[in-house]
Amino acid sequence: MSFFSPSEFHCKCPNQQCIGKTTAISPVLRQVLEDIRSAFNAPIIVTSGWRCPAHNKTVGGALRSQHVQGMAVDIRPRDLKDLPRLRELCRADARLIGIGVHGAFVHIDVRKGRRVEWKY
Repeated sequence: MSFFSPSEFHCKCPNQQCIGKTTAISPVLRQVLEDIRSAFNAPIIVTSGWRCPAHNKTVGGALRSQHVQGMAVDIRPRDLKDLPRLRELCRADARLIGIGVHGAFVHIDVRKGRRVEWKY
């Protein structure tokens, strides 16, 4: 059973050519997300999954954004008061290499390299 549907990872771009399209989301990232959701025991909302390069630029994403590569998602709990607990679950998962903390969401990614954490 999967907690997430493929449509949750689609680009949120208004470009007609982009609607409903996505690149392959990393299987490792999908598994991490499923495991975190299971441990969290409450719904998690994907606010940003895969992004086409044009949409990534529009939202101010990094030039080599992990979102464009299908290696990152931004997530939040349904109830924002649970954000600190979601953040800690993400930080505890060694498979996550990039963790960005925002007041309304957590960016997680499975990039290659050493672990990095930042605040928006």
